[in-house]
Amino acid sequence: MIVKVPQFPWYGDTELELELPDSWEVIIPRMAGEKAPKLNSQQIRDAIRKPIGTPRLSEMARGKTEVCIIFDDLTRPTKLDQIVPHVLAELHEGGIKDENIRFIAALGLHGAMKLMDFQKKLGEEIPQKYLVS
Repeated sequence: MIVKVPQFPWYGDTELELELPDSWEVIIPRMAGEKAPKLNSQQIRDAIRKPIGTPRLSEMARGKTEVCIIFDDLTRPTKLDQIVPHVLAELHEGGIKDENIRFIAALGLHGAMKLMDFQKKLGEEIPQKYLVS
């Protein structure tokens, strides 16, 4: 039996084919929403501007002076480069200036990230414009 496992989400989204004995019982757990269509930029923007059960980021940012955005590393396939611009727009609307926004990678015990990794995760321009560590 051939089982396909996703790999390298930051380097082409390929699949690794594993050949397993037919006598094995293989269970492939699926995430809820895995087959749902991907959100486009407008849908992401709308979701960030209309959160459920919490005030908008722009409202929470009002009167604050600094923001730190914690993000996951490349071991998670979160496409932050598609989300971050909308988050930044909300923060700007709330009065937060670019020089008061920083990004910190939540690495746990994973290895350090390099500039190329930050660019893959956050987009090309974020590490150039903001403090990212």
